[in-house]
Amino acid sequence: MWNTLKERYLLESDEKAALESEMETLQKNLTRVTNEKVVALMELAQLKQEYNLLQEKLNEDKLVIDKEEKNMIHDKDGRLKSLLKKTYFSECFYPQQDYAQNISKNSSSATTDFAKMKVEYISHMETLKSMEHLASTVRRLRLSLIKVKESVSISNTVSDIIENVETEAKLLKTVCVPVSWSDELDTSEGKVDAVSATGFEMVELLILATQLLKSSMS
Repeated sequence: MWNTLKERYLLESDEKAALESEMETLQKNLTRVTNEKVVALMELAQLKQEYNLLQEKLNEDKLVIDKEEKNMIHDKDGRLKSLLKKTYFSECFYPQQDYAQNISKNSSSATTDFAKMKVEYISHMETLKSMEHLASTVRRLRLSLIKVKESVSISNTVSDIIENVETEAKLLKTVCVPVSWSDELDTSEGKVDAVSATGFEMVELLILATQLLKSSMS
């Protein structure tokens, strides 16, 4: 009977130790998930802020386009009045063919201006979409690096993850950055747009992070 009680005590002790270990593991996982959630919420708030700024910029550009369209309409009215004033003199002193050519030239100029503004608006929309894609990709790669950093063991799988992140970051850099740019991007002259410059710096920081992480693990 004594042996039975002893075995039962040991069994209960083992079960208690196992439960305590499991609870400790769950607590660590809960803390880690909570921290990741906080980081994700902060990143989401930052991305929303950047998106709102871009949206405001886009709306400002649209207002400028609308204003220019109104100015164009007023300009057309002014030109039309001017043409009407010159009608009498055109009929008296100029051939009818020359007068028709002047009207055609003015109409062509107004159409060209409107087409140019439409192209600029489409360009702004494409820039916004490119920024969203770039931010999403960089965030995904950065989270992969965070998981590698928090990993306890160093294995071939971890090394492969780092290599894959670095490779994808370099490919992203190749896609986003024009071939004419040098490795050391100089934006002091203001020849590059802000979105391209920001994307370049984000990818460069990501590549540097992979290199530092590889060095710390070697």
